[in-house]
Amino acid sequence: TLWSWGGNVIGQLGTGDKQAYISPVQIGNEKTWQSIFSGFECSTIAMKKDGTVWSWGNNGSGQLGDNSSNQSSVPLRVKGLNNIGFLTDAVAVAAGANHSLAILCDGSVAAWGNNNSGQLGDGSNTRSLFPILVKGLPAGVKAFSIAAGDFHSIAVMEDGTVYSWGGNADGQLGNNSNTDALIAKQVKGVANIGFLRDAYEVAAGGSHSLVLMRDSTVRAFGDALKGQTGNGLFGGTELTPVVVLDNVTNDTLRNVITVEAGNDHSIAAQSNGTIKTWGGNASG
Repeated sequence: TLWSWGGNVIGQLGTGDKQAYISPVQIGNEKTWQSIFSGFECSTIAMKKDGTVWSWGNNGSGQLGDNSSNQSSVPLRVKGLNNIGFLTDAVAVAAGANHSLAILCDGSVAAWGNNNSGQLGDGSNTRSLFPILVKGLPAGVKAFSIAAGDFHSIAVMEDGTVYSWGGNADGQLGNNSNTDALIAKQVKGVANIGFLRDAYEVAAGGSHSLVLMRDSTVRAFGDALKGQTGNGLFGGTELTPVVVLDNVTNDTLRNVITVEAGNDHSIAAQSNGTIKTWGGNASG
């Protein structure tokens, strides 16, 4: 079942109204929801067990994917690729500030919404009101994990390589530059040596990215102004991946099972149940 609560001025709770709720309210009565993400600009995207994708809330950039820019206070089905039918074969979804991503069952990645920094990865800066395919991902290799930041997108492929596209002013694409990428480009390795491999999961903050490796360690790149890259430094940017450190051992952070990124902070859960956080802390 799906429940929501909090501010609702744009209908981002999906309750059919714009009333704020201080306790959870169920959305419909279905028991078929599988995953859900909230965008940074009051939009929500969710996936059902049947592979359909639904969205509601703010839609000023077309991030709801319903071929309109009209906000909605109830879940709407996301259109299919190139506005043909509806998406029916999604296996994962993600939400950025004003754009959305989905992995399809064939391993391709679809994107829709704002594209002023190339975050849709279709080779243009033109927004799309419906899903379109990301270009530049390796042929014949399926995407495994996706994440969306404010203006960038990132994906781990099944072979453990990592690709990113979109805004790159703070190096959040990890390709050793500050240049936006209109199609997917492979993320470099630590210290700009080769390319990042053996990745398992990605997370995207406002202007930084995290990658969980298959050996349960973490890499980070992008904006480091508030320490969100976790390598012991404050300020500047990291244009290529750095190793996230443990504050107790002053060595590599290990035994991580999942990562997440906020606007300017980062979080990791370890296999023993410990939670590690780093970065901006102005609001605790």
